Amino acid sequence: MIQVINRALDILEFISNNPQKEHSLGEISAYTGLNNGTCANIIKTLVSRNYLEHLGPKKGYRMGIMPLIITDNEAYIHLLANACRPPMNSLCAEINEAVLLSVIRSNRRILVYEAQSNHEIQVRTTPEQSVYKATTARMIISSYSEARLDRMIAEVGLPTEAEWPEVHSVEELKAELAEIRQKGFVMARNASDVVSMAVPVEIHGNMVASVGIYLPGSRFSDDLREPYAAKLRDCARIINEIGLKKNLFVEEH
Repeated sequence: MIQVINRALDILEFISNNPQKEHSLGEISAYTGLNNGTCANIIKTLVSRNYLEHLGPKKGYRMGIMPLIITDNEAYIHLLANACRPPMNSLCAEINEAVLLSVIRSNRRILVYEAQSNHEIQVRTTPEQSVYKATTARMIISSYSEARLDRMIAEVGLPTEAEWPEVHSVEELKAELAEIRQKGFVMARNASDVVSMAVPVEIHGNMVASVGIYLPGSRFSDDLREPYAAKLRDCARIINEIGLKKNLFVEEH
């Protein structure tokens, strides 16, 4: 057995037993039987990888967001929804167009929250959709590592013509995603004349979701592209700021 991995798991298991509590270095060291220096070094790595969160100078530690992300924990979806509502509702009220937040689960785009416009003609979004068809999903998978993207392609195949008309090969898919990743922005207009655009939402440096604007092509003009992109980035930034506030990523009881 690899000793340092066992020690890291001991620390995570100890803190996860009471995730809402702030745990001091002394408490963690005492429980694990590690000296303070060794314990601090392991904790530093866990904090850098977002498995633990350091609450500030001379303060303790609690569970970070990464365990929720990698386990597809429903609590994580709930917390994201709580974080995104105020800025998304504000953006929707400002532009009077649909604003939505998505994540990916089991290679499908899952709608976390949607703020709807009050137009008679509205874009309706399904709760679950192809990982390729939705612009918010394209934004998220653009952050995938080569290995993760290859696994996804092996599981779901390439996009159909209806899902992503511009992509016909693995090479074209990876080129499109690389461009999205480089720009930090994606926009599309589908066969139903729905215009959609999306930007990433990052928490602790990890792309955890994507926020987007959807509207009928009849209400879109090219001069709206940059202003809407800027507003989306502001919305994503506010979601991130809310996400970093104390206790947001701790379940309320």
